[in-house]
Amino acid sequence: MREVNDLEAKLGLTVLWTIEHPKYQETLRYLRKREFHRALDRVQALIVQRLFEMSKAGMSGTGYKLRRSIWKALKTRGKAIRNALKAYNALAVKMAPPAPQLEWKEVVNYGFVSEFELLRHTYAHGDVATSHWIIPAHREVLSKFFKIKGARSELVRLDVEAARLRASIVAEENRFTELFETLLTTDPLMAAEVNCMYSRRERVNVVHLARLESIRKLQLLAKGLSMSLGRGVSLAGIEELDTEATADEDIEGQLEESVQDDMSRMTEFLEEAGLDRGMAMTTRDGVPSHMLHSWHIS
Repeated sequence: MREVNDLEAKLGLTVLWTIEHPKYQETLRYLRKREFHRALDRVQALIVQRLFEMSKAGMSGTGYKLRRSIWKALKTRGKAIRNALKAYNALAVKMAPPAPQLEWKEVVNYGFVSEFELLRHTYAHGDVATSHWIIPAHREVLSKFFKIKGARSELVRLDVEAARLRASIVAEENRFTELFETLLTTDPLMAAEVNCMYSRRERVNVVHLARLESIRKLQLLAKGLSMSLGRGVSLAGIEELDTEATADEDIEGQLEESVQDDMSRMTEFLEEAGLDRGMAMTTRDGVPSHMLHSWHIS
């Protein structure tokens, strides 16, 4: 105490700080903020270490013994995180305004260090403490809004890709049909091999066509979100189109009948191939029954 009095005399301090003194209150707020940031840094460091260890445990090439040691370390780190959360929550209520309480389930789901940075900067500068973006619910809503906005723009690209896939399936079917009919008269053995190879391909194509039809029905229900799904045109087909024809009328008819036409032509081809092999083939809604049973398409 004598040393303190001597220091005050040397510095010429005539007014002593009390609990109500502004300088004392400012220093007290600084110390609380410093302790709060240190506690937040501790929680952040433990969470980041936990994320790294979890990624290492799930990495390919990690041995069994190393995985066990990592999971044991994760259990130990979980206790340390809980203790750090208790220290943080004790300091959070002393902040002005009070900082949000952090729970174990909330913290372990943090996937970005920016969540901790927002907490730090929010309670380091009073001018942003009342901003709407510091509320986690508001940030989550904004993030989902931009995801929905991006999904709407992606629907245009998906329409193009779906039309290309349908055009590719139809073009492939036509090529195999022409090749099969040609080889059937010139080389029956090769025709049988081509038919066997395409039988595997067409099973996959039937699944794709069923999915495309489901997409088309969804788009008809969600009007305004996307265009109706049609079938694309190959480059060879584009060269044969008459540029003076009314394309709108052709597209409207194509959108309504493309799916049924595709299924009908594929069924006719498969029925012809089945008859050549002496095999009876039954269909349901234009799709071979054995494929519906194999792929569980209803």
